[in-house]
Amino acid sequence: MEKRILVVDDDMINLKMIDFILSQKGYLVDKAASGMECLAKLEEQNYEYDLILLDVEMPEMNGVETLDKIREAEKGKQLKVCFLSAGNAQEIQEDANRLAVAYYINKPILPPELWDIVEKVLM
Repeated sequence: MEKRILVVDDDMINLKMIDFILSQKGYLVDKAASGMECLAKLEEQNYEYDLILLDVEMPEMNGVETLDKIREAEKGKQLKVCFLSAGNAQEIQEDANRLAVAYYINKPILPPELWDIVEKVLM
């Protein structure tokens, strides 16, 4: 069965690039451009994702706030989530640990690195 991944990033170029990279490996990719859109997609799809790639720096609702909301839902407690960020991982390490983030991915990311991380997390 194909793995479903939800990519959340406010940058359309990043969304399209990650979608393209993951689709080449046969993953089914949904995209959301904001934390609110992410939460709506999760509800709409009954939380049926194998992985969420979640940008940390987004306007209105950042990745940490979004993941807080995801973890409040019973079905969101077990979801695998990787943070995406061009920023400093140390600043949000405490939040990442508290929210059980599987991996912290630094942007920009190369396709082989992304494939490798996604495969490890989905094992």
